[in-house]
Amino acid sequence: SGSSSRYPDIKIIWSHAGGALLGLVQRFVGEFEDNPKLAEIMPHGPEYELRRFYYDTAQSTNPIVMQALKSLVGASQIVFGSDYPYSTIADHANALRKCGFTEAELRGIDRENALKILPKY
Repeated sequence: SGSSSRYPDIKIIWSHAGGALLGLVQRFVGEFEDNPKLAEIMPHGPEYELRRFYYDTAQSTNPIVMQALKSLVGASQIVFGSDYPYSTIADHANALRKCGFTEAELRGIDRENALKILPKY
């Protein structure tokens, strides 16, 4: 709909690593390439818009999902999230450490990335 282009300052965190997004990303990109009218409402394209959002790690801490998400949006757009009671926070944090992130990326995911989007008082 172009809402993300019209409201560029809004910060959105998509839960569960974006859910089905990783499996459907080609639909977004392919539809944009096939429909020139979409460039009017999304001048930078869908990948640019998807990379502006943030994505949490709730129930998604496995190497396949996390590396796919990192490939799409970069580690700087990933924030820690849990899905209690389906998994404990400790189990979730331990699983995240096995997903192939560097220590600096993990510090970002654990805390620093979220601090970038929280209001400063």
